[in-house]
Amino acid sequence: MEKKILLLGCGFVGAEVARDLRETADFSTLLISDINPERAEKVASDLSDERISADSADVFDKNTMVSLMGEFDIIADCTDIRDSMVGLEAAIEARRHYINLTGAMDIEKLILDNEAKKSGISAILSLGCSPGINNIMAKHGASQLDEVERIQVTFEGSGGIVPSPGLLESCLHQFDIEQPERVIYKDGEYVEVPPFYGEKMVKFPEPAGERKTYIMAHGETRTLPRYIKGVKHVETRGFWERETIDAMRAFYKYGFFSKDPMKIKNVSMTPREFLKQHLLNWDQKEEDRWDWTSFMNVEVVGKKDGKRMKYIYDATHPLEWGKIAQAKMTAVPMSIGIQMLATGAIKTRGVFTAEGSDIHPKAFFNELAKRGIRVLERKEQVF
Repeated sequence: MEKKILLLGCGFVGAEVARDLRETADFSTLLISDINPERAEKVASDLSDERISADSADVFDKNTMVSLMGEFDIIADCTDIRDSMVGLEAAIEARRHYINLTGAMDIEKLILDNEAKKSGISAILSLGCSPGINNIMAKHGASQLDEVERIQVTFEGSGGIVPSPGLLESCLHQFDIEQPERVIYKDGEYVEVPPFYGEKMVKFPEPAGERKTYIMAHGETRTLPRYIKGVKHVETRGFWERETIDAMRAFYKYGFFSKDPMKIKNVSMTPREFLKQHLLNWDQKEEDRWDWTSFMNVEVVGKKDGKRMKYIYDATHPLEWGKIAQAKMTAVPMSIGIQMLATGAIKTRGVFTAEGSDIHPKAFFNELAKRGIRVLERKEQVF
């Protein structure tokens, strides 16, 4: 049975979700709803499919959302509203399956697990690349072991500082001095660490190669211990280009992450708001000098048949994706999740992240491979 899909938000990533759905999914209706109606109309027009239309709705108005969601089977939330519970709460009230990109950082959303189960819905948080693909690779690695000791999740994003508004916000989010989610999970406790903590080289497939990484504020560190029992250590690492890291150090040093309001010619704003708007308006040059890779790496260490083993996973994409690599690496997993919900392949009910669901890793990896995203596995004994 063909399903009706509501896509909320069609920025850099949302537009790619819609594109992948058009190319790979069976559905009767896809409504693209964005705060910017002109943008939604353009995305729908560019896709040129009679099943796809556009609209505009207030995603902060719960009553509006409940009414709108009631007309669809699956809600795909591509908005970058990290602190809002409205989308999830509305989906539970409307009794509609829900999937988003940013929910893993908001652990409070998992509190709604019982309500979602009572409504009979699946609500999947943060099914992108990181979190998302990384979580499923970690789950698969853990399933190979008798005991899991340590999980290291790493993402790398080569290229410029401003590939899109959402990705810029993600970058700023990572280096915010007031970010309480920058943690390491160690022996049952979450330990907060400062920006630029834990420098370490991590090897990715070429052309990325070895990358200098730091501990990042990412949802994997919060959710993997919840679902992978017995794990003693979890950390999430990330890489950006050196000039991006240098810029973030300078912004950090000179207080640009401050959220204290200031006035510029009688206009009130915070230094962080000014910084973000300036970077969005900045005309970034020399884009062709980067490979624009967005690769993922996961290491899972534990015991198998009495031996200490490490399972290593890499997720790579076609290099010809260029500047849209980060968007596609985030959008494709979400599209796959939507289609798994549509076909009933996901039967887990409640609120959960990917590793907490019955998504079969190999089936998921096969779907990624159809789009050119390869998941590579290797293992080695740890002495």
